[in-house]
Amino acid sequence: MGVVYKAEDLKLNRIVALKFLPATASPSPEDLARFQREAKLIATLNHPNIEIIHDFDEAEGRKFLILEYIPGGTLKSMIRARKPDDKQIPPDQVLEYGAQIASALGCAHKQNIIHRDVKSENVMLTDEGIKLTDFGLARFKGTTHLTRTGTTVGTLAYMSPEQLRGEEADHRSDIFSLGVVLYEMATLHLPFQGDHEAAIIYSITNEEPPPARTFRKNLPENLQRVINLCLEKDASRRYQSADEVASDLKRKDAVAPKRAARQSSLPWIALGTLILAGLIYLFIPAPVSSHGKTIAVLPFTNMSGNPEDEYFSDGIMEDVLTQLFKIADFTVISRTSVMQYKGTRKSIRDIGKELNAGFILEGSVRRAGDQVRIAAQLIDAGTDQQIWAETYDREFKQVFAIQGDIAQEIGASLHVNLSAKDKERLAGNKTSNPAVYNLVLQGRFLLDRRDSADVAKALDIFKQALLIDSTDARAWAALAGAYHFQAAGGLAPGEGFSWAKKAAEKAVFFDNNLAEAHRMIGIVKADYEWDWTGAESEFRKALDLEEGNADIIRDLGVLAKRLGKLDESVSLARRTIALDPARAANFGFLALALQSAGRFDESVLANKKALELNPQYPFVHIALGSLAVLQGEFDVAISEAQKETTPDGRLLILAMSFFGANRAREADSTLKELIRGFGDDDAFQIAEIYAYRGDNQNAFTWLDKAYARRDPGLAELRSDPFFSKLRGDTRFSGFLRKMGLEG
Repeated sequence: MGVVYKAEDLKLNRIVALKFLPATASPSPEDLARFQREAKLIATLNHPNIEIIHDFDEAEGRKFLILEYIPGGTLKSMIRARKPDDKQIPPDQVLEYGAQIASALGCAHKQNIIHRDVKSENVMLTDEGIKLTDFGLARFKGTTHLTRTGTTVGTLAYMSPEQLRGEEADHRSDIFSLGVVLYEMATLHLPFQGDHEAAIIYSITNEEPPPARTFRKNLPENLQRVINLCLEKDASRRYQSADEVASDLKRKDAVAPKRAARQSSLPWIALGTLILAGLIYLFIPAPVSSHGKTIAVLPFTNMSGNPEDEYFSDGIMEDVLTQLFKIADFTVISRTSVMQYKGTRKSIRDIGKELNAGFILEGSVRRAGDQVRIAAQLIDAGTDQQIWAETYDREFKQVFAIQGDIAQEIGASLHVNLSAKDKERLAGNKTSNPAVYNLVLQGRFLLDRRDSADVAKALDIFKQALLIDSTDARAWAALAGAYHFQAAGGLAPGEGFSWAKKAAEKAVFFDNNLAEAHRMIGIVKADYEWDWTGAESEFRKALDLEEGNADIIRDLGVLAKRLGKLDESVSLARRTIALDPARAANFGFLALALQSAGRFDESVLANKKALELNPQYPFVHIALGSLAVLQGEFDVAISEAQKETTPDGRLLILAMSFFGANRAREADSTLKELIRGFGDDDAFQIAEIYAYRGDNQNAFTWLDKAYARRDPGLAELRSDPFFSKLRGDTRFSGFLRKMGLEG
């Protein structure tokens, strides 16, 4: 905003820039207030990459700023000059300019100043780098907006989704705009484009930009990662400070250091497959947007009057949700995140905001004999208006048709044109014998409690179901899940995984369109057989059947991490969180993925979010202790170890912390205690400790023991930094080759 002239300060004999309001029109009170505010804002900032203000004055009734003169031109003009010949800006220069812009924003944000118009045109070039200019749209955080209601502030192609929606924008909006500038510098293209304003707005709020490497194949991986994180559509999933961006851009390594998560055959550390002490049996490209077709299915109300029928209403709700997974144009919030609202008094609007869902499906179930009544209604979470409602009075054996009908009618009410593939998926919902289906629902209800005694009861119930109908795919798949839960918990893991796979293969034999069964085969191939190609194939089949299933997306993220595809793993972890935002384990997985990618500070934050969601979340102190060891913060690591409730987890972190802190006697005695008490089960973790100590011989001895036991932790070996001292040893590459993890 304004017109800038080059001028000479005759008093101090220097060249300056004079910035006036445009003379073509009488300035409004709003313009004058904004102009004066710019002077005050810049005057509070002292940073080498922010333009300097010398004075604020008035002449002949016109107010103007006296600014330092910057002769180098704008970053935008530099990009325009290079674009016709596709003459790319050198990567080091992109990183340097980006870090300076981020550092300037960090200075402003510390003063609670939000720029709100970060763009390449407001970045001036100097001999030393850049200067961030034009704070005319900036404001102090928490002050009153000077813009009219319903208008947006900033330059369209650089604006954040929240700015375009007219929402309150904080410092993270500047970080999104910085991401646009970084992308533009790196590729000479803007990430979000369109033939008209509406198209650009749609692109920013709904679409993912082409990867920067589409335009520049040799782009450093670290720069691509920083751009991606800045351009997250959900502000909570971006960098949370500009200083973090500057720090990452100043790193000269093209690929961030890698850290793989630890895993053990014990339930306390079975992290690689996300079977955390049996909490779960088995975390964007873009976060879920409430402006799209994002649906949360709340727990259905049991109207039978009998609390023992709770399993039935929960089961019907879960299967309706599964049907919605099959419609590609829907984003469906996962079951784990919605179950917290069972019996809630919260309003539909509040639930929609908390889950970032635009639509809420409510329902109730009443069962009497062989008759069932299912009532459902779809509500717009933003307006609290009912969009669709229906009541189904049918025989129990028709319940599968009801589930499909609900999914299709919701699609019609939201004007979704079901593709041929969507229809094929929905038509694949095979019926079951009513008695068998009832038993499957009972068993799943028990399995969800994650208690070993309840899991054993669930196993018996699934077997009863199969005595009635040995060809029921749902019952076989449920049985596979129960066996897998037991195996992952350390109960006869060899036999348990084998039984789980056989049951899942039976399910696929009777119904090849059952995603749950393909997923379970993939899990066994990944966790026990170490058949990475086979596991990915099964996961892809499962995801093709249920595109919105967060559990399957997380499985692919775990697999990507194991194979060293770290950016992909982090992206899938964030996508999982978008679909299942209230599940602590998903943030636990994000923490592991970030840790594997060497992004330790972000990993710490993700672990703390998991702890916030679930104060009893297991193993988080092991994870935080490991991160502290890797960062050389041994007092912090020891403190985290003391909070860990599992004795072997506590000993693991203490053994490494004492060694790192040069407390050799305590390190040795702690390691001996771990071996004496848990050597049969924790071979991989003991190998980690020896490798961290630089004792290669003992490290390989314990790796061999872990291999003999098929310790799940070995799946994380490829990028585990605790084994960094072994990487030059030929035995290490041979070990990776033996597991199919070479490359």
